[in-house]
Amino acid sequence: MKQKKQDVGSNSFTRHIGTTVYQVKVFFDESAETSAEDKLMHLISNDLSIGKSNNSNCE
Repeated sequence: MKQKKQDVGSNSFTRHIGTTVYQVKVFFDESAETSAEDKLMHLISNDLSIGKSNNSNCE
């Protein structure tokens, strides 16, 4: 599955995955109490903990 990424603007991009084209618009709330970095770290942490629980089921 080949992926192509094309920048559209500073707050959006398109991604081609197979025959489907996705246009992604990115925005952050300026008045948010948590930073974008904090939110990304939270997502990564959740993915890692889900991965660990899935791996333990395979043993």
